[in-house]
Amino acid sequence: MSLRTKLVISFSTLLLVVIATVGFVASRSIETILINQIDQTLAGFVQRGPLPPGSFGPGPGLSPEPEQQGEQVLRSIAEVIIDADGGIVLSLPSGFLDDPDPLPDVSNIPDTDEPFFVSSVDGTIEYRAVARPLPDEIATGATLIRAAPLAEVSAATSSLVQALLLSGLGVLLFGGAATWWAVDRSMSPVDQMVQTAEAIAAGDLSQRVPQLNPDTELGRLGASLNEMLTNIENAVQAERDSKARLRRFMADASHELRTPLTAIAGYAELWRKGGL
Repeated sequence: MSLRTKLVISFSTLLLVVIATVGFVASRSIETILINQIDQTLAGFVQRGPLPPGSFGPGPGLSPEPEQQGEQVLRSIAEVIIDADGGIVLSLPSGFLDDPDPLPDVSNIPDTDEPFFVSSVDGTIEYRAVARPLPDEIATGATLIRAAPLAEVSAATSSLVQALLLSGLGVLLFGGAATWWAVDRSMSPVDQMVQTAEAIAAGDLSQRVPQLNPDTELGRLGASLNEMLTNIENAVQAERDSKARLRRFMADASHELRTPLTAIAGYAELWRKGGL
């Protein structure tokens, strides 16, 4: 695997982690904000005074007025009253009147004044709910549960996640392409250095690395390589000159020694034949 590919993969992986982290934090933040808004609505219900004596069901301070959407009537909050034994005394489901949502599961309500999560009886809807006991003059031991469905919160969060996924994919592709272009452009001097090294290895010691910005790492590396190549070329040239001088010396010495050696050989031959 080339260095370019490693750098692009590393940067793309880092970018993917950043995008995923930002997306997770953003989606969780939006979900938290929306749930806090629902909690504020439910908190207003907790702060209201007790119901008027003898009032079960919709009335002042109990149920908000349903919303009219076209020809359909929508109730945004479900309300359930249970007795001391947990039996449902009265229920007002959320949703459209002609297609109501399943009621929240009130079989195991926590003993707290804080909002809590609860599923519907069929498990298809998640609610954010609060519970408070009713005055004894209304119903002894009865508890009123008010629950807001989180379908819109889930839909908004899902839409945000889809938008983040699409935008994150675009950013990842663009970032990967931009990284490849930047790395390829930055690595082009390295390719030139490799070509110079291959030419020198083939025997051309006159090759040099192109001059780069001396303020950069590659620029300083190129300058150092050129200086080293100059020293190597000078050393090789000095060795070649030394060998040439040695060859000339040996040729001259051979030529100069030829006459005395011939004379010595003649005297030796004369001595051998008894000429002395």
